[in-house]
Amino acid sequence: MKNYTIPYGTFELNGDGHLKMIHEKPEYEFLVNTGLYVVNPKVLQLIPEGKPYHFTQLIEDASGSGQRVGVYPLDDEAWIDVGQWKDYQKALERL
Repeated sequence: MKNYTIPYGTFELNGDGHLKMIHEKPEYEFLVNTGLYVVNPKVLQLIPEGKPYHFTQLIEDASGSGQRVGVYPLDDEAWIDVGQWKDYQKALERL
């Protein structure tokens, strides 16, 4: 889970471009991919040889071929994202 709060009010417009609704500092919650995977070795047979193949494509191909794809939600505080420099610095402070 990843929670985001927009620090501003946001507007929703109608089809004519006029104000329909205002949301003051809205909060959003998303299930996000942390990039942690546990894979049944049989699924690896779906990977084509000799060409680039993204892991998300493997997930889609496995699901499309009738394989079960489990999702295990983690709380936002249970993992540390280090994909951005600011996040990496926060992770170092947290450790």
